[in-house]
Amino acid sequence: MKKVFKFLIPAAALCLSSVSFDSSAACVGKFPNPITDYCWDCIFPIVIGGPIGPIGNSWGGPTQEDYNSGVSGTLCTCPSNSPLVPPRAGIHVSFWSLDRQMDVTRTPYCMVSLGGTDLNININTSLTGADTPGNIQSSEAKGDVTFRQTHWYISPWLVIMQVILADNCLSNVGFDVGYMSEVDPTTDDEALDRMLNPEDYLLGGIIADATCVIDAVQADITFPNQMLWWCDGTNGPTGNTTGMAPNNYGAVQASTRYIHKTAQKLFRLGTESAASGPNGMCGYFPQIIMDKREWKYSMIYPVPQSHPDPVFGHCCQPLGRSTILWGAGRSYPIQGEDFAYALYRKRDCCQSAPGTP
Repeated sequence: MKKVFKFLIPAAALCLSSVSFDSSAACVGKFPNPITDYCWDCIFPIVIGGPIGPIGNSWGGPTQEDYNSGVSGTLCTCPSNSPLVPPRAGIHVSFWSLDRQMDVTRTPYCMVSLGGTDLNININTSLTGADTPGNIQSSEAKGDVTFRQTHWYISPWLVIMQVILADNCLSNVGFDVGYMSEVDPTTDDEALDRMLNPEDYLLGGIIADATCVIDAVQADITFPNQMLWWCDGTNGPTGNTTGMAPNNYGAVQASTRYIHKTAQKLFRLGTESAASGPNGMCGYFPQIIMDKREWKYSMIYPVPQSHPDPVFGHCCQPLGRSTILWGAGRSYPIQGEDFAYALYRKRDCCQSAPGTP
């Protein structure tokens, strides 16, 4: 725990010393408490040894959700970085790594996960949470449209707290802000965004929309269908990756759409990598089309999902699952309409003895 405070205090001091506060701004949030605000059950199941089976699901709690990433066998090897060093041998280990976090906010430069800090950068921007920007010209913008800003954090809690495993099975990086939609020119420009996602021209029709029904059913029961990668379960097609999300029926549901949209954009930009399956056994690898089955998420603000649901036994959910099943009572007017989420990424790796190069 000393390592946690040793890390967090300088990081918070750096953030607070470089910004100014605006008490009149509509910026809300909190610094998450790592003990009470995160769903630690979501790192389960931990599987050690492949077909040997799960070593544990949770601390006496219900079994958490998992999917078969296609890795078989118990023993594994990984090539070394030098011809003079033999391949690294180990055993297959899989778990869900808590290493990303995300804000969805109505207010530009409002860092929900940093205590509701308004960076107040004073950069002129047309990007607001309440209005649809002028560069969004599609017919969808005439309907029920939400526009939000997003912030993507690199938050390697399992490394910070030295939980589970070390060395090659965890990404040994420090806390950082990896993405801010306010400085992304594609956030409010649909035409520019489609240069990054040209398939959006082909996957915006009625037939493509109808296929998302299959994905919606599957996401509500288990994990979404990766073959329908353009769908976001019950939210319908992912669509473009701008800050616009049309056809929403609630603040919580709207906010969850941005998790998929933002993650999809970062994979397309090459700033995020995949970590599961046979290709992930020896390290992270690039993935242009994100495997949406690789992610689970839980709310940490305004109402944390920190304990398993008494009905379903889970405190996190895969992308595309209906918020009807878990989102009731998790937002409230004014200060409960900005959100922060913890993201859990599926990790398969070849775990060798500690200290092995």
